[in-house]
Amino acid sequence: MPDKTLTRLKSSPEAEYALGAHEGCWDNKKYNSQVAKGYRRGRRRLVIALDHVPLCDRLRNHQKARKSGEGMKDMEMTTVKLSKSQIESERINRHRGRVLFIDVLRLLSLVMIICYHFNAEVHRVAPMANAVFSMTILGQAIGDIGVTVFIMLSGASLMLTDRSSEGYFSFLRRRALSIFPSYWTAYLALTVVLFGLRQSLQGNGDLWKLLLTIFGLDGFLGNLITNYYYLCGEWFLGFILITYLFFPFLSGQVRKSPIWTFGGTFVVAILATYLCRHVTWLPQLHNPLVRFPDFVFGMIYMAYRLDRKWWSAVSGAIAIAIAPNLPSSLPQEISAVILGGGIIAITGSACNLVRISSNVQDTIARLGAWSFLAFLVHHWVVYLSVARFNVSGMQKPDMYFFFTLNVAVSFLAAKYLVKPADAMRRMITVIIGARA
Repeated sequence: MPDKTLTRLKSSPEAEYALGAHEGCWDNKKYNSQVAKGYRRGRRRLVIALDHVPLCDRLRNHQKARKSGEGMKDMEMTTVKLSKSQIESERINRHRGRVLFIDVLRLLSLVMIICYHFNAEVHRVAPMANAVFSMTILGQAIGDIGVTVFIMLSGASLMLTDRSSEGYFSFLRRRALSIFPSYWTAYLALTVVLFGLRQSLQGNGDLWKLLLTIFGLDGFLGNLITNYYYLCGEWFLGFILITYLFFPFLSGQVRKSPIWTFGGTFVVAILATYLCRHVTWLPQLHNPLVRFPDFVFGMIYMAYRLDRKWWSAVSGAIAIAIAPNLPSSLPQEISAVILGGGIIAITGSACNLVRISSNVQDTIARLGAWSFLAFLVHHWVVYLSVARFNVSGMQKPDMYFFFTLNVAVSFLAAKYLVKPADAMRRMITVIIGARA
């Protein structure tokens, strides 16, 4: 294919691959070899347009027609040639249509979270053992920073795929199909592994508590209800599921008046902090209402593509610079937004300015797609590995290598869980007649 333009092209595997590469709905098995290599040779970003018809709809119709043997002779494609500045500013990764800076930050925040849990587990087993990196960065716990960025990215990702005309329950169904198959797959895989190690199943006691586990709320309610069926997801899974319930309302407000909406979330956070101060089972930073500013910041950042604004990078640099010197009396939910927002602003602008090869972008996107499953299994990777190694005798280089192995094994496990999770998602979609 030409580097700068793609001329009108009759329906073909090449057309179908390019179409899917833009919208993230191609069949990897069919077109991931020669056709993919041919498309990736293009040096310029291409926007593929079909007149008045959504791309994924055309692709699905084309695939149905091919299966029935009818073909789609009328299917043609045109492309729009982008200027160099437009191409550089967009930075939309061709692998599943993912945004580069979101995947970079998703990986960075997950590594921070794994680092926090790794150090905590190592010091629980051997209090005098060497730590990896530091438990605090810029005046905040490294795990808290990772969680804050994760929450912001959740809001940004939802705005990226937001369908303004979509109904509330349709949105919830789509979110459920995105999360639960991966969660259930990870849970079943961990159940099998732990059964092999312990020769006993996870959990005992009241069966009604198993429902909390099935719906991912066991970790979130862990301080209130002791649940021995819990395996993965921690408090964050239930937290983000509850937060998603508010997204359709928040997205409408963000599009109408972002500044007032963002300010309003701080009012809600402060009131929630005050009103819930006696709710001892729910830590302050685990309260979805308290973390609204984080979530809405990510929504605003993506809705208005602030990564393209020069002042965004400047504001991010200032936020990171002042973060270590914030007064200790400042509520943690506010200081978290300042530092997390600064990290996102700097990274988003950097990903637009720095040239990154397509192969590196594809690798980042692939790892980003595995990050949720890696998050679900990483705690058990850390538990089982630290229990089986003599961490008290490890020197600094040994500990860093051991930590790297933990991260690598978490992502390797996620890689092999992706296909079963996708298969479960397709099965559930067929059963409920939903559109993923």
